[in-house]
Amino acid sequence: MEKDGWVLKGKGQGVDTYCLGQNNAINIVTANSEPIINYENERLVSGDYSKDTIAYVYNISGANECD
Repeated sequence: MEKDGWVLKGKGQGVDTYCLGQNNAINIVTANSEPIINYENERLVSGDYSKDTIAYVYNISGANECD
């Protein structure tokens, strides 16, 4: 991802967050049990974390993770 310009913003408990500019964010969740806590010490919404998951966010005003 880094070779494509994505920057690692932080590693949490079970999740890594990458940003591309201010508007694009990806959370990569590694399969495990809850809780999943991001690098800003915030708990991610409940879900099925028995599989690896990728969540992409685009925000025209800027993704919170990429401030």
